[in-house]
Amino acid sequence: MTAPRNTARLRVWFGVACVICFLGSILPGDRAWSQEAKSTAREDGAAAKPHPPWKKKAAPTQTDHVSPGTPKPKPKVERDPDPESTKKTPVVEGAESPRPSEKAPRAPAATIEPEQLEDFAEQPPAVRQLIVAALALTKLNLTYTYGSSDPASGGMDCSGTIYHLLRSQGFKDVPRDSSSQYVWARQSGQFFAVVSTEAGGFEFKDLQPGDLMFWTGTYRTGRVVPISHVMLYLGRKKDGDKPVMFGASDGRSYDGIQRWGVSVFDFKMPKMHPAKPAERVDFVGYARIPALRDSPTVAVAAAKTAVVAAKVPAPPTKEETSSPKDVSAPMWTPIDTLREPPRGNPERKAIMDALRADKFPGKSNEVIFQVQSLKVRNGWAWAVVTPQTPGGKVVADRFSALLHLEDGQWKTMDLGRSPARGKSGDSISTKRVVEMFPAVPPDILPKLRE
Repeated sequence: MTAPRNTARLRVWFGVACVICFLGSILPGDRAWSQEAKSTAREDGAAAKPHPPWKKKAAPTQTDHVSPGTPKPKPKVERDPDPESTKKTPVVEGAESPRPSEKAPRAPAATIEPEQLEDFAEQPPAVRQLIVAALALTKLNLTYTYGSSDPASGGMDCSGTIYHLLRSQGFKDVPRDSSSQYVWARQSGQFFAVVSTEAGGFEFKDLQPGDLMFWTGTYRTGRVVPISHVMLYLGRKKDGDKPVMFGASDGRSYDGIQRWGVSVFDFKMPKMHPAKPAERVDFVGYARIPALRDSPTVAVAAAKTAVVAAKVPAPPTKEETSSPKDVSAPMWTPIDTLREPPRGNPERKAIMDALRADKFPGKSNEVIFQVQSLKVRNGWAWAVVTPQTPGGKVVADRFSALLHLEDGQWKTMDLGRSPARGKSGDSISTKRVVEMFPAVPPDILPKLRE
């Protein structure tokens, strides 16, 4: 009786097991268990527990085919129709625009002479000197260098160029970036807003040489005041009567050619690109440089200009009776910056002309100077020169000379009878010069000799 009873029990348990297996294969709980078993695979490379062969595998998903540690693919997002609106710009303190691409044009910088500008001679001395200094920078082959305001680096950006130029002319409080320069100029109360898209409109009637010019939209600044570009207005060229400006750019043009670096450029109003209306560049306006036209010699320059315009010779002063001067000669103003005007610089030429007229009266055209040293500061100049003929023949010994600005013109100072020549070849001791002219800046003179 025992064997049949055990057999019956086994049949019952076997039937129950079959029912459980059948139900497990059709219920969703098993699918969930199967998926969970897959997800518990170890990431350290060890084998996972084998999947029970009697369980039905779940349908594979996209995640199943991604190896452990591989990031999930990002969902597809619709692109903004204007990619420039989301472009991130690298930030460099004081810099004006993102680093230009290597494919940008690299045409040489353009330059002109001050005399090629229509109203240059009629400008106040400080404005003329500013323009002369600006044009001297265009002759140094400086490229566009993002974030730089030092010519020694080989180039500068737009606000760095204006910053360096104004600092060299004695403006100690000029800010570094174009946005701050805009605020600095506006605070002086001499700003002229422009809303027109044409450069010949009435809004430009007050534009004068030496004014700062401002743009917005040349790149995304993220600044509260979104000024992104600045240049200096030079005036109109005599040849063609076209307005020109000075500054640094990585693609503006002059005479139809794109330029790269510190250069002269044509002033043109920006035009909207019909295919990219969101990339809008606007010319905001122009401003006077604070105190630039407040030089005490402005009245003198204006009076002499009026005399020239009327073609009536000015009455000679006591100094001019013995050595008459051209009343249309450029006027100069003191600048408290130690410098050595380079060859070709009008200020250097004016100093040498004054020295020639004093030392070689009546023979100025027959003598040139080989300049060993020239230092200028605050209306004083110290020169060490050797007189020569245009052919290079020495006509006199090397000598030193002190010059001073008087009424906007350079004049040679009388140093009296000189003591013995020193080791440096100077014909008078520095100590003697300081005693005779206490106002002379010591840093333009050679080191004191015993």
